[in-house]
Parts: sequence; structure tokens; C-alpha cells
Amino acid sequence: MKNPVFVLLSLLVMLSLACSITINIPTTKVGEKQTLAIQEDYPDLRPAELVLRMGGGNLTLQGGSQHLVEGTVEYNITDWKPTISRDGREVR
Repeated sequence: MKNPVFVLLSLLVMLSLACSITINIPTTKVGEKQTLAIQEDYPDLRPAELVLRMGGGNLTLQGGSQHLVEGTVEYNITDWKPTISRDGREVR
């Protein structure tokens, strides 16, 4: 007899919690499209190591530049502005 009472009380507690929980989902503000020009020379140490990380979008690569990396990056969310860092022979 205790088991049905426990199940009923548990069900009532869950139902009451389901009605009173508010979850605030953060929103990302999309702004105007911005373009960042990139032109990174080869590091002094050879061979150079290039690390590209991107969460989504389109990436087009081709050779022929006098630089290690040269091109543009377009983005429309300020918090997602690309960053470039150097450490020895590594460019990220």
C-alpha cells in the first residue's frame, strides 16, 4: 500500500515542478556582416605550423600567396570575431 502512495506523491511533486520551472535560454544577437583581413607572414622558425579551427561555415583554401596565410574572414556575431595568435613556429 505504501508503494502506490509514494508513486502518487512523486508524480504530484514532478507535475508541480514542471509548472513552476523557468529556463532562460541565452540568445545570440546577429549583427551586420563584418570582414576581417588576414595577412600573416611565415614565422622565423621553419617549418611553419598552421592550425585552423572553425565551428561552422565555409572554408576555401588555395595556394599561391607570398604569406603563410592571406585572405578574409566574414562574420556577423561580434563575440565570434576570429583571433590569431603566434607561438614560435605555430600560427593559430
